[in-house]
Amino acid sequence: MTSVLTAIGSLITLKNVGTVLTAVGALACFYFVAAYQWETRGSWRKTAGGKHVMGFTAVLGAFFGLVFAARVWPSYPGRDWISLVVFAASVWQVLWRNVLLYVAQHPQRQSRRDSHEARATAETADK
Repeated sequence: MTSVLTAIGSLITLKNVGTVLTAVGALACFYFVAAYQWETRGSWRKTAGGKHVMGFTAVLGAFFGLVFAARVWPSYPGRDWISLVVFAASVWQVLWRNVLLYVAQHPQRQSRRDSHEARATAETADK
């Protein structure tokens, strides 16, 4: 019994706990992405907020997966390219979040932009 507890104790390190947390985080994110798609039947695509929630959660899941893979399999093929794509997607999501915040806090500018787009569309349709 003591040897089993000693063996279990040696597995419980901060790095191993962190690795398990990254796996749980990735699985939770990917579950959310699948459940959000299923529950909304894709209607999340109709709003900027819905797109952002889906995109941000998917990128967060990819980031957790990237960390998990690096800890379990330190030198897998394509690691540098995959990391670059995940980092770029993460930066894009944060930049997009800033744009959404700006638009939400300045609705009068959005309504002017919408009216300009409507006018341009109407002018194009008239031609």
